[in-house]
Amino acid sequence: MKKQENEWKANILRKPKLRFYKLFKETLEVENYVKFNLTANQRSVTAQLRAGILPLNIETGRFRNIKLEDRLCTLCNLKAVESETHFLFDCRCYENLRRKFLENICTYYPNFNALSYENRLCILFDQKCRSLLKFILDCFNLRKEKLFNS
Repeated sequence: MKKQENEWKANILRKPKLRFYKLFKETLEVENYVKFNLTANQRSVTAQLRAGILPLNIETGRFRNIKLEDRLCTLCNLKAVESETHFLFDCRCYENLRRKFLENICTYYPNFNALSYENRLCILFDQKCRSLLKFILDCFNLRKEKLFNS
């Protein structure tokens, strides 16, 4: 098993597409969210985010041959690439949703906001998966509304 895990880790590091996944995926085992009784849509959105294929500009820009540094978020004025970490932690469009979400998380992890992105992601994906999933879905619904119903 150790040999398989080492090969798996080496493969992840060689694939730039897995830039987000390698921030929090540390072991070769089934993740908690897969074990939960989630709808197909909930599992799909979670898996898409984890794999870096949620339709954020960092991903969709690849198909339009936009340089990585130009795949900016169009929902806030930070002039930042719309990456998974921007979507989860930084985009101003989701400030109200994020505030409520983090208030809940901080009751369990008081120093949560002081942690690195990597450590926050490990906690969220491993121990606060349901809360994270609700936040992701709420943000993604707001994103769709802002982008397509404006």
